[in-house]
Amino acid sequence: MIWPFRRKPAVVAGDTPHRLPAELVAAIETATITTRGEPDPEDGSVRTIVKVAGMGPFVLDGLDDAAKRIETAFEVRPEVAQKAAKLLASVAAREVRDMIRARHAGAGARPWVFDW
Repeated sequence: MIWPFRRKPAVVAGDTPHRLPAELVAAIETATITTRGEPDPEDGSVRTIVKVAGMGPFVLDGLDDAAKRIETAFEVRPEVAQKAAKLLASVAAREVRDMIRARHAGAGARPWVFDW
């Protein structure tokens, strides 16, 4: 059981080309997410509008479009922009899920106990 005590090699700042910059992560985590319209009954998709600091508002249609916008706004490499786009999509999905749950929170069936 020597593996927990194995030393990791020292990380130099230039050796982490795929790490997301802190300001980019902060901008994505504090993004404003809004939805327009109701979910599509066939596939459940929702039109999501994202407003990230430094980028402005845009409709989140896919990872490639978001990655290009992040790449030009924050001047990062394409690999880093793809990771940031995945993070943005997961944050947006979490926010949309929470909005839909909050909207339908009181729509449950009334318990039979109160009608007795």
